[in-house]
Amino acid sequence: TGVQTCALPISELERRSAALRECLKQVRGRAAELIRLRYEAELKPAALASRVNMAVVAVRVMLSRTRAVLRDCIERRLKAEESPS
Repeated sequence: TGVQTCALPISELERRSAALRECLKQVRGRAAELIRLRYEAELKPAALASRVNMAVVAVRVMLSRTRAVLRDCIERRLKAEESPS
């Protein structure tokens, strides 16, 4: 299914999963719909494009940008956990 496995310790994986869940709550609109359909419904970009009436390249770009935003959000949350102010 294209899911990557990782060698992170369970506690680190749990921290990252929790951060991802919180960050996903901030994703709105079409980006949220695309992320949900891509990872929950496991639709490929071409299927997503026809489903939401977008060009395949636009779907890929939006997914890439949304993943980058999520990655930054996760890293910020994890860093904040390590050094609370």
